[in-house]
Amino acid sequence: MRVFHSQSIKDESQVGAARRAVRRSATVLGFTEDALSELDIVVQEMGTNAARYAAGGGCLHWTTAPGPDAGLELFYADKGPGIFDLERASADGVSSGGSLGTGFGAMRRLLDEFEAYSTVKGTT
Repeated sequence: MRVFHSQSIKDESQVGAARRAVRRSATVLGFTEDALSELDIVVQEMGTNAARYAAGGGCLHWTTAPGPDAGLELFYADKGPGIFDLERASADGVSSGGSLGTGFGAMRRLLDEFEAYSTVKGTT
């Protein structure tokens, strides 16, 4: 049976707590130090985006991956304003907040699988 863990992220002070909690789960699963470092980057990026852009914050959830290989599945959900053009937002150098704009691209490169879904507020 898979156990799901959750961490609310309403502001940047909760990003570190999320990163440490996910790291603990990955450590128990035997992730290498390199894999843990990459996971830290992914969770930091997810959390920072949540704190900066999701009105009211969101929640990061994680659980073990199905199957025989050790792995984690991460899910993040919020009720923020949405991302109008997800493909464009995923390109390096694109930022609506004045950052370097490398976050989504870094997550795509560091994860084995990456899926994102967003709607613009007021649409279905």
